[in-house]
Amino acid sequence: MNLPKILCLHGEGTSSEILRIQTSTLTASIPQFSFHYLDAPFPSPPGPGVLPFFEGPYYTWVRASSLTSKSDITIVRTLLQKTIAEHTFVGVLAFSQGGLVAAGLLRDEVLGKGLRFGIFLSCTYPPFVPAAGVWCLLFVGAED
Repeated sequence: MNLPKILCLHGEGTSSEILRIQTSTLTASIPQFSFHYLDAPFPSPPGPGVLPFFEGPYYTWVRASSLTSKSDITIVRTLLQKTIAEHTFVGVLAFSQGGLVAAGLLRDEVLGKGLRFGIFLSCTYPPFVPAAGVWCLLFVGAED
């Protein structure tokens, strides 16, 4: 059975596997969807609270040394284009820094076409104004 897919984007200094573990209870509670976890393109040191619990490799969506680098933006966009070409997603789930990418994806008229919702878990980017017709659910802890 083909379930609707949600693209999952991890935070800085983690990985798709770490996010898969961190969201396992959430994803198990909504079996109506399948979840596709994507690693960011740039290697990174481990993020806060990652060690000693999770082994690497670790990745980031944005390199601090090139926050405005058009080449880095192109690399991330190309990764998303490739992933979206291979899968049909109905929504995006993002944790922390992954929220920056998810928010941009939901606002993008080409790459975000077909995305109907976003789930943001302790993200650094929102609040943002979603595109018309896109539902967003934001979870932010008291310490975030």
